[in-house]
Amino acid sequence: MRFFYDSTGKRVGFANGTMLFYYLYNVQGDVIAIVRAATGQVVAKYSYDAWG
Repeated sequence: MRFFYDSTGKRVGFANGTMLFYYLYNVQGDVIAIVRAATGQVVAKYSYDAWG
């Protein structure tokens, strides 16, 4: 598995074999979804309460 980062060091995606995925973040910087790059399909969703 390989991870990809933007110029600030924030993790923006990863490759698992030949499949590429990217993270969607909310304004607090929490990961709220993982999306398959080739199809745009949301493969995981995350939600947080006030305490994380």
